[in-house]
Amino acid sequence: GATESEVHDIAASLERTGLKALGFDTINIDAGSLDRDRTTGRLVASSRFPSGLRNLSDWLHGAGFHFGAYNDISGHTCGNGPAAGSLGHYEADAVTFAHEWQGGYLKVDF
Repeated sequence: GATESEVHDIAASLERTGLKALGFDTINIDAGSLDRDRTTGRLVASSRFPSGLRNLSDWLHGAGFHFGAYNDISGHTCGNGPAAGSLGHYEADAVTFAHEWQGGYLKVDF
């Protein structure tokens, strides 16, 4: 999975190459980007995103991009341990994606 700095580089490349102007304006983070706080049970950004996903989302929106993420309806994702999927946390995770992180796209595997 990508790191925070790589997402910034990807956005810059999409802008520089003109792809953003052609409609390639959504950047999605994928498997391995999320962890689950074992104390609160809430989704949190993995260590690959030290500024947090709300900061990344705000930065992307400020640069004219849309922000999206990936998760799984089971208790795990293909890129993370057994605590990263949304099983048992659907409502809380939906609030996190849509409201706290201001995500406009969510890919969900099952």
